[in-house]
Amino acid sequence: MEEKIGRETLQKLLELQIHLLDQYTEALESDERKEAKEAVNDILKAVIAAVGPIFLFQRLAYNKTVGLHEEAVTKTSELLSHLLEEERKRAQIRDRMRNQAERGRGKK
Repeated sequence: MEEKIGRETLQKLLELQIHLLDQYTEALESDERKEAKEAVNDILKAVIAAVGPIFLFQRLAYNKTVGLHEEAVTKTSELLSHLLEEERKRAQIRDRMRNQAERGRGKK
């Protein structure tokens, strides 16, 4: 008796699995799946088509940014050099004035 119940259960389980596979196969071949697959393909094509312009934009932005940084570094360097030269001239003037003041004290 138990053997018969076990065989019947196994047969029912196998029938259920076959039925599920049939339903799955039907779903794979359905028009909705084909439409979904085409939609996904269209999306992928659009993404791939957008990659080139995105890389171009990134490269242009990078080049612009690097150019701006290079210009900023150059201008900052020039400004600092100019400020250093002015400071040296001011130091020379202070030294001359100090020397003149010291010589003036010595004459009195």
